[in-house]
Amino acid sequence: MDNSKMTIIGTYPSEIYAEIARQKLASRGIEAFISQDDFGRMQPSLQLTEGVKLEVVESVRKKAERILNEIE
Repeated sequence: MDNSKMTIIGTYPSEIYAEIARQKLASRGIEAFISQDDFGRMQPSLQLTEGVKLEVVESVRKKAERILNEIE
């Protein structure tokens, strides 16, 4: 992975939706990471209010956004 800054490219209502988007990017060669603040999965209801974020390296942001927009 590139040592560049990470950037959020999407916020999803649950980990499932974020994982689907992450897999779509992975299938096109883009590494993405899921970030969530739900107390280590002990409070999954926080995903509804805070969302689950999908992050990529800044240098591939535009490409990743295009891929996700094509699919949706």
